[in-house]
Amino acid sequence: MNEILEREGFTLSENQNEYIKGDWTIRIDDDLLEIFNNPDKAPGVYYCGPLNKIDLQTILDEVANFDYNL
Repeated sequence: MNEILEREGFTLSENQNEYIKGDWTIRIDDDLLEIFNNPDKAPGVYYCGPLNKIDLQTILDEVANFDYNL
C-alpha cells in the first residue's frame, strides 16, 4: 500500500500513519483507511472504510480526478 501511495505522489507526513498530497490526507489506522481533503480550500470530501474492503487505486483515481467545482 505504501508503494502505491508514493507512486501516486503522496508523501509520508510527520505522523507515521498519514500521507499527504496537496490538500488531501490519507490516514491508515489499524484496519481503517480515511481519505479527506482540506474543506477550507475546496468542498470537503471524506471517505472512511475498512482496509480489506477497498480498492485503493480506484479511490486514488477519484482523488486525482476530483472536480473542485462541484
